[in-house]
Amino acid sequence: MDSEIAAIMMFDRTSSIPLIQATGITEIDSILRHIVQQVKLGLPDRIRGCYLVGSYAVGEAIATSDLDIIAVCKGSPSAAEKQQLTSIIAAECQRLNSLDFDVKLVGETHLLSTGSVRFHRDSLLLSGEDIRAQVPPKPVAEHIRDSLYAQYDLFARVRPHLQVLTVPLTYPDPQGQFYGYNRRFLRTIDGVSHPGIKDLALIVFGAASALTLLKAGEYTGRGRKSEIARQYRDWIGDDWTPLVEKVDLLCRQQWAYLIPSDMEQQQQLSMLCEQTLGFENHFLDEYKFYLMAQMPQAEPFFQLRYVQRLGQLIYADRAITDLLKTFEHSDNADIRKAATEALQHY
Repeated sequence: MDSEIAAIMMFDRTSSIPLIQATGITEIDSILRHIVQQVKLGLPDRIRGCYLVGSYAVGEAIATSDLDIIAVCKGSPSAAEKQQLTSIIAAECQRLNSLDFDVKLVGETHLLSTGSVRFHRDSLLLSGEDIRAQVPPKPVAEHIRDSLYAQYDLFARVRPHLQVLTVPLTYPDPQGQFYGYNRRFLRTIDGVSHPGIKDLALIVFGAASALTLLKAGEYTGRGRKSEIARQYRDWIGDDWTPLVEKVDLLCRQQWAYLIPSDMEQQQQLSMLCEQTLGFENHFLDEYKFYLMAQMPQAEPFFQLRYVQRLGQLIYADRAITDLLKTFEHSDNADIRKAATEALQHY
């Protein structure tokens, strides 16, 4: 057993918190026990329960999968508690020096009022009270809205040098072998960092999943990564289907989000990266039509979010400019201000 795993096991022996539900993978469960302990020590008497979600929770983990943990706090978390959790995560990342993990602090009040998608089925209760049966399903229209909205963050993450994104997008790095979709390094459980292409896969999977949801207008399948390509073919089946399928087969299943060492496979990867830009712009075209239909009738809170988004995501399109101008006359002062600021980019 190497030194990193030995260190993890040492931490585990000092832990008095057993896992209510576990992955069955010794090293992973040891890390989870330690993280849960540190979260509870850092936020004493505030945590209702800790849950594992993502690939390890549903049995689809690969070598570079990270650990996604939701810590549900009683009531609503304060800004100080969120900052405390951020400090805990930073300290534990350095101490464990193993695979990547993230802990999200969610307020029980918020979770029970807004609902969640497949939380009751696709999570493992690690510690605390099990409130999953009380969490209502998230309305599909709200999940469509949020899934489409969130895609911007994935596009922006591979383009950190840009303050705003202008449609049509250009490659993150036009001169790079993989066009800039390989900026992020991934860690395996031994703590070693590897150049990876997970951002590429998340962009393709996120766009495909959101577009499928938009087309279907209902929840489809079980929401697993392994189902995204098939669901996209079944519901949409357009010219982008082969890209989605190859990213799943090669990037996720065969290469585990890592850059392959074989030159021929690198050429395959380069071709997938080259095609991904077109899929990003295809998504943004579909999102434009969604925005134009939804913004006039949305609640003021979401109108404000949409207008602010269009100050970050710039469409060189007269229809979008005209739409933003209508919000300069909104009854809501915040919306008027956001529209004026957004239009400075047009």
